[in-house]
Amino acid sequence: MSVAQNALGHQFNVSQSSSLVSVVTDDDDIFMGIAGKMRSSFCQAIGQKNKIIAFYSPNELVQRKYLFKLIAKINSRLNDEIINLHPSWATNVKLAFERKNSVQIIVSVHLSFDRNSVIFDTKNCDEVLKKYFIKMLGAKHENLAHFSRFIIQDTKQLEALQDLLAFKEHLRYIINFEFDRGEYESFCEMIYKLNSKGYKMRFNALASLLEEHFATLECSVGDDFNTVRAQYLRLSKLYHPDHASGNEQELGSKFQEISFAYETLKPFFVEEDKYLKGRANIDHICVLRAARGVNDPDIIAAMFAAIKAGSDQITVHLREDRRHIDDDDARRIKALCKVPLNIECSIDKDIINIISQIAPQRATLVPEKREEL
Repeated sequence: MSVAQNALGHQFNVSQSSSLVSVVTDDDDIFMGIAGKMRSSFCQAIGQKNKIIAFYSPNELVQRKYLFKLIAKINSRLNDEIINLHPSWATNVKLAFERKNSVQIIVSVHLSFDRNSVIFDTKNCDEVLKKYFIKMLGAKHENLAHFSRFIIQDTKQLEALQDLLAFKEHLRYIINFEFDRGEYESFCEMIYKLNSKGYKMRFNALASLLEEHFATLECSVGDDFNTVRAQYLRLSKLYHPDHASGNEQELGSKFQEISFAYETLKPFFVEEDKYLKGRANIDHICVLRAARGVNDPDIIAAMFAAIKAGSDQITVHLREDRRHIDDDDARRIKALCKVPLNIECSIDKDIINIISQIAPQRATLVPEKREEL
């Protein structure tokens, strides 16, 4: 067991047994450094307040050896003592932050959520606390004035966020995290969907096929729609023949390439948004119903099945030729639907009159003829 106080008055204590290596420190930077390594290197690393435990896994032996070498190096530097952790490589590891007789700082931090990003309002945070958030989350981040945006890319980073928000005491701080509980739950659900097998099978492969269009807009596969749209607006302004100077033919060609890339990517994001928000389009069921000549499958039963599965919006398309749903279908769906109803339709006057009578929560104009474009 190593128990020592370094020249700066900080404690760094290491003990080991047959089942556990325990590290206790009261140094902010050391705790954050080791905690960051534990979270990024081990799948079974959980945190509670100022403690993190990484459970042993034979598949992570290399990472564990590296961590123990780091701990031994820090101990040698601070305590001028050499310790051998080799016999403990196949054990659990516990890291704890303990500072005795210190004044705790109370901080309020407001959080907001935007698709797969969580934004921390850090105007009340010092640099140590900002660094702590970065280390604990281990997520891609950007700092904007008094805000820090973290992009949560997988369930491991989401669990790190959940651990962070579960407790008020962190290092020498008492943190009051302020956020809307409903928005937080929706955010967690979004991250789980983005990392689901169904999402990856459906959209990751498709996104890779669209890689050249992402590249045209100077984006990466995986960037969200807001990023793609911002790049499109910037580049289209930069290369617009009416505003830019240079070879008009080259500018025009580049401008068309940028516009084509953006228009090609838009349907991808529309479908992704429907998938993530659980919005179901059920009117194509009626094509099968018409082919069979009987009321099977039943569109009302399909609507209830979609709602039960988690859909938060039902979409149907009332066409002029009624090849999908008819007027009676639309009225019955509106009467029985317990979630918002979106009816897609053309600009035909008769159709618009019917939509006005049904009064869905949303109506989306969809061209059915070339001249309507």
